[in-house]
Amino acid sequence: MNKTKRIFIFLCSLIFLASCKPKIDIEYIKSTGWSYSDGYRVTDYFTFDKSGYYSIRNDTLFVDNKPRAIIIRLDRKFYNLTIRSLDGKKTGNYMDDEEMIQ
Repeated sequence: MNKTKRIFIFLCSLIFLASCKPKIDIEYIKSTGWSYSDGYRVTDYFTFDKSGYYSIRNDTLFVDNKPRAIIIRLDRKFYNLTIRSLDGKKTGNYMDDEEMIQ
């Protein structure tokens, strides 16, 4: 197999894997409050009320309309939300209080 064909296969595979990224249920995240658990901290607690102080656009968490973190994982089974700092160096976890109590 020549080099050009290998590069083409590699790029197609990379594009395919990137498109397989699991969707994060943003509506679920917005529907509840989140308490800091460990790691990178944006705040101790956040919820998405009508004030708009905390908001989500695509996969980015905004505080007072300033980007603060990227949402990278939602584990509804364990009521856990994982975020990453904007520089990509730190991760943090928040717990869904409502679901965990029920």
